Amino acid sequence: MKKESFQYVRALAIIAVVIIHSVYMGILEFGSQASIAQGIAFRIIMNMMYWAVPCFLITTGALLLGSQKNHDIKYIFRKYILRMVIVLFLFGTVYNLMELIYDAHMTFKIEYLGTALLGVIQGQSWAHMWYLYCIIGIYLLLPLWKVFSDNASDEVIKYVLIVMFVIHSVAELTQLFGITFGFYDHIRTIYPFWILMGVAYNRGILNRFDKIKWPVFIIVSLLICSFTVLNELYGNKTIQGILFNYDSVLIVLQASSLYLIISRIQPKQVLKKVLLTIDEKSFGIYVIHMVSVNFIYKFLKINPFGMHGTYLALVIISAFAVSFILAAIMRKMPLLKRII
Repeated sequence: MKKESFQYVRALAIIAVVIIHSVYMGILEFGSQASIAQGIAFRIIMNMMYWAVPCFLITTGALLLGSQKNHDIKYIFRKYILRMVIVLFLFGTVYNLMELIYDAHMTFKIEYLGTALLGVIQGQSWAHMWYLYCIIGIYLLLPLWKVFSDNASDEVIKYVLIVMFVIHSVAELTQLFGITFGFYDHIRTIYPFWILMGVAYNRGILNRFDKIKWPVFIIVSLLICSFTVLNELYGNKTIQGILFNYDSVLIVLQASSLYLIISRIQPKQVLKKVLLTIDEKSFGIYVIHMVSVNFIYKFLKINPFGMHGTYLALVIISAFAVSFILAAIMRKMPLLKRII
């Protein structure tokens, strides 16, 4: 895959992330004011965007495990892990401070600094920061993934992906029937699956599915919409967690097929330039975008369900535009440009 293809994926994925959090925070803040139809529509939009993080991780695996880059342990810590840890503690602490000050009616106490820092250590910052904890965990075992990807045959790669898919995705469906699946593979999360999917894409292992990528994407997307409607009308939180998460069978199929679709696009020159510009600032947008979203909802009190829900578009566009500008500014600041 060309480098630009990875950039297109990241650019579109960060847009989807902003959409997810704009919708989710809108539901949390103003959901009680929404009609049933609006609630369903907002959930459909959110659930249709869950492909974003898996596509980020597939790209990470494809770039880091499919290259001749230095994977010396010291280099990994200096190049990748240290950067993520600095971003996590810097922004995580600031976000926790913002919450403490907001909850205390805009008053500050010196002890809030210790509380904010402890919250980051305990994994208690703004919800979107979970991704930094996730990627640090991926980086910590990067030498393992690299050794495996360099030495495993295509057959072994396929076998491991199938095992992880069955255990982390398919087996989870048993919970819909009140059955707990007792088998596990000692990896425990779906995220290494997405990293190794990047290896599979690099090797062309999944090229045989290229002809069915559109049918799979369309069918799965229709299922996501249908199950969202059923869940909103008759379901519960258990169904939401099983069908609409990063280990969901639906999301695995949707993200995988969409990754193939996006990687094949050849945008016009203007759109290409826009996507590459967004990609350049995608990490900064991810880190900072919840500031924009929270400001719009908590301070400006803009109800996304207003004007029959059309205000949501205004929220998404505004949040993305402000986040893009802030990310661009941070990339020019002496202390932040190295990490953002």
